[in-house]
Amino acid sequence: MFGAAVRPDGSASGALLDRTNTACALYHQGLVDVLVLSGGRNPAVPVSEPVCMARLARAAGVPEEALILDETGRTSAATLTTVDRLARERDWSRILLVSHDYHLARLHLLARPLGARAYTVPARETVPWPSKPAFVLREVAAWGWHFLRTVAAASPR
Repeated sequence: MFGAAVRPDGSASGALLDRTNTACALYHQGLVDVLVLSGGRNPAVPVSEPVCMARLARAAGVPEEALILDETGRTSAATLTTVDRLARERDWSRILLVSHDYHLARLHLLARPLGARAYTVPARETVPWPSKPAFVLREVAAWGWHFLRTVAAASPR
């Protein structure tokens, strides 16, 4: 699962709460055995994104042994690199990538070269975001940049 902001008091932002709740539901439905909680840390905040997500997951009844905290996931690409390594080490046949709808196309694009069987899962949004259009525009630009990098890397020289 991909991180999102942690509030200055150490509590989860709405986005982080939605992503964590969606991942926990997948666990309780038996669709995944492990949650990889990935994200970074804002130095001005008392806990990292993965620590905040783990707290929420435990409160939702996910056992400690089903949680893997990835503190290196400060970018989507970094998270996918860690998840791909874990999938190879643990022989996972598929990976469910949980994030918000606007983020999923780029995750799918970034996951393709890793060779993992990755599927995107949209987080269930519980609260409307007034700033969501800005996040969508940022993702469109990021997707285009990653797409151009992928095409450039694949083209013969």
